Amino acid sequence: MKRIHVIRRKVSMILISLLLCFLFLMDQAQATVQVITQMTQMEGHPVGEIYVNNQLVMRMRTEASGLSVKERTEIVSERLAALLTNTEIYDTIVPAQIEEEIVVRMGEHLIVTVDKGVADLNDSYQQGLAWVWVNNIRAALGVSELAKNPLAFLDVNPCQETNLEALKKVAYAFSGKASWYGDRFHGRCTASGEAFNQYALTAAHRSLPFGTRLRVTNVKNGKAVIVKVNDRGPFVGNRILDLSKEAASRLNMLMSGIAKVQVEVLK
Repeated sequence: MKRIHVIRRKVSMILISLLLCFLFLMDQAQATVQVITQMTQMEGHPVGEIYVNNQLVMRMRTEASGLSVKERTEIVSERLAALLTNTEIYDTIVPAQIEEEIVVRMGEHLIVTVDKGVADLNDSYQQGLAWVWVNNIRAALGVSELAKNPLAFLDVNPCQETNLEALKKVAYAFSGKASWYGDRFHGRCTASGEAFNQYALTAAHRSLPFGTRLRVTNVKNGKAVIVKVNDRGPFVGNRILDLSKEAASRLNMLMSGIAKVQVEVLK
């Protein structure tokens, strides 16, 4: 009888453990955010639809930075999928203005740029469409919607600098060829100890101190972006800078891979 009692107790413990494991897996499954895309057409033009938890949150309808509608849709959905793994910062999904661009961001990370073309096609204006996309994403995640606030579009920089005037002061400048790196290194540790985020505005330089801010301008098209040095490199050829995928996208150099740039070291 004693032996039967011991066996029953062990079986009960095993069953309880299995039940707890099952409940844990159910919680994890419910917490998983699904981000999917679908290509369709409107008025004969390609449209990329992005869904979060089966809810349509935005439509990509224009090309930008040398990227097709499909490529933009895929990039934005990849950003969302990567960023939405951190449930603690869902409430930081907000509209903003970064330099002259209207964007949707999550914390310091860019989700999508709301260009005038896509706003016009949606019978809206850039700030208005940014609010719609923000609240669509928040609703899909079960986060309370935001009331419209014009102060959201005060000019800010994605690295949360509070004094843009200070960033505009140039210590010195240099020029040369820049390249970019992305997917294969996403999530890996940089030389500064930070995890590399291909969607952040960062750069690798051989010797500049980590945290140095640089204004990088594509000499060919005049596009500019402010990045933070957080890695070492590039160590190939005569290149002077290795940009994150997002920074390269802002400079419209994803397709070319390499571009001649003017680099200003900001105080």
